[in-house]
Formats: sequence, structure tokens, C-alpha cells
Amino acid sequence: MKIWLIHVGELLPIDGNVRLFRYGVLAEMLAEKGHHVTRWAPTFIHAHKRQRCLHDKTIQLSKHHSIELLYARGYSKNVSLNRVRFYYQLANVLKRRINEEPPPDIILSAIPTPGMCIVALRYAQKHKIPLVIDVRDLWPDIYMTAIPKQLRFLVRYFLWPISHKNRQLFRGASAIFGVTETYLNWGLGFAERERVQSDAVFPLGYPIPNFTAREIAEETRNLLNLGVDPNKIICCFFGQFEASYDLETVIKAARSLERSGCNNVQFVLCGEGAKLNVLRNQAADLRNVLFPGWVPGSTIQALMRMSKIGLVTYVNGAMQSLPNKAIEYLAGGLSIVSSLHGELEKMIEDENCGVTYEAHGMHSLVCAIRSLAENPDGLRCMRGKAKELFEKQFTASRVYLPMIDKLDKIASGKLKTAAVVHQDG
Repeated sequence: MKIWLIHVGELLPIDGNVRLFRYGVLAEMLAEKGHHVTRWAPTFIHAHKRQRCLHDKTIQLSKHHSIELLYARGYSKNVSLNRVRFYYQLANVLKRRINEEPPPDIILSAIPTPGMCIVALRYAQKHKIPLVIDVRDLWPDIYMTAIPKQLRFLVRYFLWPISHKNRQLFRGASAIFGVTETYLNWGLGFAERERVQSDAVFPLGYPIPNFTAREIAEETRNLLNLGVDPNKIICCFFGQFEASYDLETVIKAARSLERSGCNNVQFVLCGEGAKLNVLRNQAADLRNVLFPGWVPGSTIQALMRMSKIGLVTYVNGAMQSLPNKAIEYLAGGLSIVSSLHGELEKMIEDENCGVTYEAHGMHSLVCAIRSLAENPDGLRCMRGKAKELFEKQFTASRVYLPMIDKLDKIASGKLKTAAVVHQDG
């Protein structure tokens, strides 16, 4: 099978010591099974706000695995007109580039973004090959969480063209994948059809990194030198300090715990982003909060081995359903403390692997952390349940091998796909 993966946002193997996410892991597994995979990705690195290079570039990683980098000017703020321009330019470059290429057997294109997906749809329709849309984010709905409520009606008006593209896209796709049932149903809603055999839910499978004992020991020493204290109950966070994460409440909770004399809890917040300096200033006088900055995969593994709690701290109204962050914490055997309702809340409750608190609720978060800190046996049990759940549902092989099998069956016509292909303008 010859397959194209079209996506934005992920770090690539060429970016150094990085964690591979959904398409990185999927691409490697496809190549290992003898399939020919081409990834179409931007030159701009979303996580670090910098360019890999200043021109289109082809990178051959192996006999069966290549990356096609598409140049587009970047942006400094996640919510900005420059980001909108970036996606527009990226779609145009993709259109030019793929029209120069012979067709693959199947295309898997990710939301975000609709613009690139529409280009993929038109190409697939022209060459009569299947297109599968993989819903990673509810785009552009997810922008609503960064907009004040009184202005959302206006933003919805300006985002209407993107929603219109979604309708075209999902109605024309051969199949829809989603990382959760909620995300799949969101796509089916735009398609205005029932689920068929080719549609499926494939969560965010996580590969266990294979770092040596020496690497982990070195990273552990570095963390100890930064002030990380393994004798305390460490609550860790890995991510971007942007509008969708409510880390301000974490700092307020840390202050409340410190003032109340609770000295056995420590917060280690790893990452970078627009809010980093503000958050550092808010926590400047706290002894129980550390900011190690952006850390590589080896540091993440070392810190998770020292930690007991993983923080999933989204703002009120966040549209994430079962984010990669939660899966990563499960892989590390951490109890999850989360502000998300819906599928993650239900999973935490059903599997007894964490606690849900109310977003922006400092007292709610303090109570959640105290309930774990004051019950070491219960916390130990939750961590064991977390590891069991990960191994049962979220290892890379359990997620992506069935995904590859389904893609292969769609490409070969062995599965029933969406019957109607719309040619909307």
C-alpha cells in the first residue's frame, strides 16, 4: 500500500530528541510493515515557533518512509491572523506540490486543518482514490475556548467559511476516523450520515520510549539539581503554556497548599509558551513550583518515574475529549488529576485511575490533590490501575496495528465506505 499522511503540528524525527506522536508512530509502523508512506508536513514547528528550513524539502528517512516539507511563513501567537494566513499559504503549497505527484493508494488527512484536507479531497476525487479524514481537534470550534463569551457570536460569523469547508470535506470523505467517539460523531454530524464499516475510533496510542538506564539516571540527576524532590508527591505537567491550559489555577492551588503547611506536594510544570513569563512571576515566591522549561522525551520519562500525579489542566469549556497528555500519564503509571468532563472524566471514574476537579476551581483542585496526598494506599492503587488501563487500551501496537489494517482494507476496497461523494463548490 502506498499512503500519504497529511498533517500539521507534530514534531518530526528530524527535530532531534523528540517524542513521536500519532503520525510519527503510525508512519514508522507502516514502513516497518513494508508499506510506502509519505508524510506532508510544514517547515514551521508549531511547538517551538521556528522554521526547520526556508524552502520546500524532501527528506528520505528510509526505503519506505519519506517526509515532504512544505514552506509557509510561521506565526508567534496561536490565536492570530498570522496563523490563519499560515494555514492558507500551506494549503496552496500543498495543492501545487501534490498535483506534481502520482497518486497513492489512499490518503489519511488530519483535522486540523480543513484547508489542507479540502486540497486532499479534490486530489482524491480527481484520481478516484479513497480519502480518510482523521479528527484530531474540533476545528475551528476549539478556537472558542480562547475567545470571551460575549464575542463568540462574532467569531462564529467569521469562522463560518471554515465550517462550510468542513461540511464539504466530511460529506466527500470515504471514511472518518476520530480519536474519540465524540470526535467521530462530530465529523459524522458534518457529513450528515450514519456510521459505516470504514468509520472508526482510534485513540492516541502511545509508544513507550526505549531510553537506556544511563540516560534516565543522567536526566534524574539533572532534575534533582533543579530542585525536584522525589520524597514529595510530585504533580507533573508537560505541554504548552497557552490559552487552553489553566495553569494559573495550579499556581493558586500550590500557594494555598504551601500556606496551609502542606509541604509534601511539589508541582513541576514543563513547557514553554506565551504565558510562561506571567506564570513564573505568579509563582516566583513559591517553593513548591518548578519550571524546567521545554524538556526532551528522556527528561519526561525520568520525571514521570519520580512523579505520582499527572495534571490535565484545561480551561472551562475546553473541547478536548481524551488528550494525548492523559494517555502519556497513564503510560507513566500516574494518577490523573483532570479538569475535563466527558469521556476522560468517565474513564477516570470507571477505571478508578484519578480525580476530576472543576476548571478554574482552586479549592476543587486543592481538595483533589489533598485527597490523593492523604491516602497513599489509594494513590498507589490508582497508579496501578492507570498502568493496567494503558496496557489494555492505549499502547501503540493496540491502536495503530488495527488502524493500519483498516486503512489497507479501505485502500483495497474490502470495506464499505461512505456511498455518496458530494461535489460541492
